[in-house]
This record gives sequence, C-alpha cells and structure tokens, in this order.
Amino acid sequence: MPLSISKFRENFRSEPAPTNRFEVYFEDLPTVVAAKNPGNLQFRLDSAELPPRSLATVQDKLYGPLRNMPYTSTYVDTTMSFICTSDGMREKRFFDSWQNFINDTNTYDIQYWKQFTCQIRLLVFSNFNSLMYACIFHEAYPMIVSGVQLGQSNDEFARINVTFSFFKWTTPDNDRNSEDYEEDGR
Repeated sequence: MPLSISKFRENFRSEPAPTNRFEVYFEDLPTVVAAKNPGNLQFRLDSAELPPRSLATVQDKLYGPLRNMPYTSTYVDTTMSFICTSDGMREKRFFDSWQNFINDTNTYDIQYWKQFTCQIRLLVFSNFNSLMYACIFHEAYPMIVSGVQLGQSNDEFARINVTFSFFKWTTPDNDRNSEDYEEDGR
C-alpha cells in the first residue's frame, strides 16, 4: 500500500526540536566558589551537549548464543563552551578558582568530594520558550578548563571549554508543574 500524504502529515504535528535554545545553572555551589560566580554563565554558554549514557555489559551464556547482560550504567564526562567577557575574563577566572579550590596549587591538598561538587542543570527550550528537556548533572565539578587560543589574526571572541566530571545525570519530569523545575527559579 502506498504512503498517503495525509498519513505523512499526521506524523509531523510537532516541529523539529531546535538545538540553539538552552541555558545552564550551577546549583549548590560551594560557598567559596559561589562567591566568585560571575552570575551570567547562563548567558555566556556557547555550546553544550545532552550527555550520553551507556550500559556496561558482561557476556552470559546459559544455552545457545552469548547474551550481553547489562550490570551498570556508565556516564561520559561532558564539555561546555563559554564565551569570555572583556571585563577580566571573569568566566575563566571563575572556573580557574573553582579548580584551585579543589586542589590548592600552593599546598596541593585536595578537598573532600562533597565540598567541591555541585549540581548542574541544563535546560533545553522550544522555539516558543517552553521547556522541552532538562538534564541534571549530579556531583559535578570542572575537571578540565581549557586554555584560550590567542592570535593577531584572530577576530573571534575568547572562549573556554570546560569538561565536567560528574557522578550521574538524571532527567526530572519536564512539565512546568514539576517540583524540579520552577519558572521563577530561572
């Protein structure tokens, strides 16, 4: 049976999801780190990714062919890119100071895990500014803060890439009535 145009149209009642409408929020930052937060990071976020998740497996065989049996979830670090402002590159200074809080470059002491991690909330919006998807990174911290490439012939904005390590990520209920999402909190 040939595909009818009306059935084809019925399957496209929603428009494709845009990838250029997103914000990031750092929640429950350690007090020392929060004091240096420039407060504008959701506006300086240039790129981010919705994270992958995979299942670690072990081969199992009772009878017949082998089966890959999942036994745990594995999470891959995520990278976000931030545009730096000309008032002292406050965004880079913020992430540098966070890393210095984790591992002081004078004493080389490491803070306890719960003292330097936070929750990162990545929100993705539709073209009509309604929340489409939310991702929460639990116990996150900046593992790698990139350098800034400088050059006389370069006319681009300064950007830093920050790779965050985290324990796990979750997705809350994404409707506006969710306890995990408050419109006034954005």
